[in-house]
Amino acid sequence: MYWARARTLYANRVALAYYGVTLEEWRQRSFGPEVHPDDFDRVQTLVDRLWRTPPPYELEMRLRRGDGTYRCFLVRYSPLRDAQGQLIRWYLAC
Repeated sequence: MYWARARTLYANRVALAYYGVTLEEWRQRSFGPEVHPDDFDRVQTLVDRLWRTPPPYELEMRLRRGDGTYRCFLVRYSPLRDAQGQLIRWYLAC
């Protein structure tokens, strides 16, 4: 599963406020539990498949706020590649 291998580097102030965490707390968290249970399998399947052949893509999902409520987001995934075309990291925008 992709989320088990992912390492979070950065989140902006808006994201940290939404989740109600500090940057250090954010770096320690797993992204999977933030996804709405009804969206989780669909999101996991797509992310795992696209991790192997990473084009830019977007995905709609509900994400849990720090207070436990959910909000719908359009998440845009943009891969960063090295000179040989190998995936270095993902940039996500919600």
